[in-house]
Amino acid sequence: MKTMAFVFGTFCDAFCAKILRRRSAAALLIVGVIALIYANGLHTPFVFDDFHSVVDNPRLENPVHFLQHASLGQSRILVDFTFALNKALGGDDVVGYHLVNIAIHALNAWLVYALTLTLWKALREKRGLDFPANLSPDEWALVTSLLFACHPVQTQAVTYIVQRYASMAATFYLLSVLCFVKGRLMWPSSQQWAHGPGNRGGRAFLLPGLYFLLCFVGGAAAFFSKQNSASLPLMLAYMEFVLFDRSWRGWLRKALVALPFVIFFGLFLVAHLGGTVEWRDFGRLLEDVDRATRETSAVDRWTYAVTQLRVICIYLGLLLFPVRQCLDYGYPFVSSVFVGWTPLAAVLLLAMAATAIVGVRRHPWVSLAVGWFLIALSVESSIFPIRDALFEHRLYLPSVGFFWAITWLLSWIAPRSRTAWVLITVILIVALGTATHLRNRIWQNPAALWREAVERNPFHSRAYNNYGKALMDQGDDAQAQKAFETALRLDPKNFEAHLNLGLSLARQGLIGEALPAFQQSLALRPENPKALYNIGLAYHKMRLYDAAQTYYRRALQADPFMEKAALNLANLFVEQKLFDQALEMLGSYAASHPDAADVLHNLAVLHLQNGRPDEAQKVVDEALSRRPRSAPLWVLKAELSLRLGQIEAARTALDQALRLSPKNAQALALKKQLPSG
Repeated sequence: MKTMAFVFGTFCDAFCAKILRRRSAAALLIVGVIALIYANGLHTPFVFDDFHSVVDNPRLENPVHFLQHASLGQSRILVDFTFALNKALGGDDVVGYHLVNIAIHALNAWLVYALTLTLWKALREKRGLDFPANLSPDEWALVTSLLFACHPVQTQAVTYIVQRYASMAATFYLLSVLCFVKGRLMWPSSQQWAHGPGNRGGRAFLLPGLYFLLCFVGGAAAFFSKQNSASLPLMLAYMEFVLFDRSWRGWLRKALVALPFVIFFGLFLVAHLGGTVEWRDFGRLLEDVDRATRETSAVDRWTYAVTQLRVICIYLGLLLFPVRQCLDYGYPFVSSVFVGWTPLAAVLLLAMAATAIVGVRRHPWVSLAVGWFLIALSVESSIFPIRDALFEHRLYLPSVGFFWAITWLLSWIAPRSRTAWVLITVILIVALGTATHLRNRIWQNPAALWREAVERNPFHSRAYNNYGKALMDQGDDAQAQKAFETALRLDPKNFEAHLNLGLSLARQGLIGEALPAFQQSLALRPENPKALYNIGLAYHKMRLYDAAQTYYRRALQADPFMEKAALNLANLFVEQKLFDQALEMLGSYAASHPDAADVLHNLAVLHLQNGRPDEAQKVVDEALSRRPRSAPLWVLKAELSLRLGQIEAARTALDQALRLSPKNAQALALKKQLPSG
């Protein structure tokens, strides 16, 4: 057994040495490993917040809207723009979204590699730190990068589509820090300053100045990807302190220069998050600061901060032992430091902070690792209340510091036995990669994903509600009903659970039982368009047309973009043979919502059924101009062309429909009606 281990370790050592002769080969290895472990996640469906933030988000319907002046100040605009591009190019096909997320993760892993190399260069040049024996900076950086790439806790930031917010913000954050350290390394010394800009020495300022400009641009891009990037100025200051300058005189000079920028950044942050910067009313300004630095008012700052003492320890546990993961923990809040194991958590975090400070002189790498972890978590795990205490994707950027610490611990083995170091490192990376691959299997099945969540926390109402929705999507309405009833026992005020319970009952044909559930949801949120629509739908199925029409119209009044309410209201008129009213309804909605292709589709069908093929053709051409990748619209165009005797136009439309949907039964049936030739 020892011989086999020795042979395997020697082979891996030789392979790594060959790979690291060129850093481009190391980059290819990183990309290849990520592609391998995330390949089974390409078809993972939309889950949880994907629907609200991506699938049903009207802001993403047209990427051009993001280039308008009014959109430029919106939060997370850069990530939303990439979602809009995904939607424009591939609709709701999840593969395109996952490919982009995986590519971002690969880029981040490479940035971790590059940043690790640059930090070691700074430690060697500015601090005189010797590198561990039997290791090279490239090997150290590669191991850190692969640990970051392969750890299963990263799946929530990569496989969960909407968390592109976390991964893309990390991209620009890492880039900004990398550019800062590179620029700082190239910044002229005091001797070069003496040459002055009039001599050739002035050229020495050009490249570092460019790096500092890229640092600023990267930081701005990170902030417009996700607001947790607000910790970046503190991170840059920490890098400056650990790597370059720890003198009081130097920091006093830097503080005087940086103070105006810090004030400007703070005011910009408040304004961007919805506050109003009013110089003459200091009390109003403080209120705005308080409002802008919290996501929810349901949790006070003290309670959130105390809870985060525990949460950060749980994060460390997940990084050390990635077991019992789940999508939605529903972790409870605590308000006292002296409850349960909270005091132990506080002691551990104080010890970590002390390690970061004390280790600056003798163990700067450990100080960098611990400081990075704590600073990168500082926005989401401190005094800024967020509705949910714990989510795995919040670990994505902070985990870089953890992996630096793990690589440092592994480096203790190398001076004693390089073969053992290689063997342990390879086994660890393979084990983490395998765990990630297996974790992605669970993500492929939303019902399994939410069943896992309710098993981890059987008192989490939201998890039961989402578990029921996943079961309902699979057609298991009876089990979904039980999940919704459990959610309501845990939280009788769960609006979504009341609404979904009604849907599950309606799908089982129990309309009379579904209606009270819908009405209860409306009582919790008066004039909510979803509740109004579903009550209207229930009355519609009960053939109580007047009541159904009333609720459909109220739903449209509450949400003018609720296209399905307009469609069902028109269907209600058709069932009553009120074709003119149906045409008027669809026509007026299409006039005010020209992107509503489904309404245009039904309007064309209605014109066709009423013997107006010319009008129908105008409508369907308008719809196709807005949704050219809709196979049903091309089938409808083919049917219209056949009625008008336009054989070639029908043939062309059917060819297009079958290219988009090769198994479309209606298109295949129509094609048989075409004359040969």
